[in-house]
Amino acid sequence: MENRSYFKLLKSAGFNLESWQQETPMALFRRLLVVSYATLFVWKIERSEEKNAPAVRKF
Repeated sequence: MENRSYFKLLKSAGFNLESWQQETPMALFRRLLVVSYATLFVWKIERSEEKNAPAVRKF
């Protein structure tokens, strides 16, 4: 697996980091929180060994 920084992930994984237009620190924090959760969720699915994991990955 390729070693990537979190910043590079945000830029290259379809999160469009450059186009974020949050005007307050709290808005930016909320956006980062949602993106971080989504990233973690996908990572967990990718590495899951449960019996229905292949079907979820295919979806």
